[in-house]
Amino acid sequence: MKSPKKSFLVGLITPEILQYQTPEILNEIHHCDVLEIRYDFFENKEEWPFLAAAAHKIHPAAKLLGTIRLIHDGGKCPENFAGERLIWWKKILNAAIIPDWLDIEQDHLKDYMALARVAGTKNVGLLLSKHDFKGIPSARELHKLVSDGQTRNAIGIKIAAMSHETGDCEPLYAFAREFSPRFKLFSAFAMGSTGTASRIWSLAEGANITYGALDTISVPGQLKITEMQKSLDFLPKCHSEIDVSQALKRG
Repeated sequence: MKSPKKSFLVGLITPEILQYQTPEILNEIHHCDVLEIRYDFFENKEEWPFLAAAAHKIHPAAKLLGTIRLIHDGGKCPENFAGERLIWWKKILNAAIIPDWLDIEQDHLKDYMALARVAGTKNVGLLLSKHDFKGIPSARELHKLVSDGQTRNAIGIKIAAMSHETGDCEPLYAFAREFSPRFKLFSAFAMGSTGTASRIWSLAEGANITYGALDTISVPGQLKITEMQKSLDFLPKCHSEIDVSQALKRG
């Protein structure tokens, strides 16, 4: 097991989160190191340039991560919106308060360098991500993600894949062990009920950024932010993914 690096716990900002800031939700938010603004969840795009300011107001100490996902990436924007993302990223980055990092899907490389030039003038880093809702990508696909990230000077990469049975996450752990030192940010975990522990154990294998829920659980295998914070506290005492799974069951 690698010595865990400083980890970043990410919570998702949605319209509901901004509208209903209950004491419970605010408590969850203040356990986050990073707030991910899912712009595609906000139907009124004219709001997009102002969402970073709204998130910053709730938790000024948190880093802000901006994401626009299409339907096939697990998002809300239609597929024909792909060509408009660069336009809206530029508007978002021209606001008074902007994200610290942007998450760009690997299949959206067409506009990557153009966005990188704009982001670079704003000191905004780009993280390259891949989501596989069917299974665990092959080693070749994972290596391609690293290559694409390094070629484009991405500050980080993220792989979120679907686990179907115990043991599915091992390739992701091997991936993190080998390639995480090459990036500032590295996320490699599995979705699905058999992937739950990977959201924690991946941090012991070299990853340093993981994701949880601020309100309702929206993805199978996801954990609430406060559960994840407790898990990070007991992580140093764990020696394997199995230890993490057992600790999660004990609560």
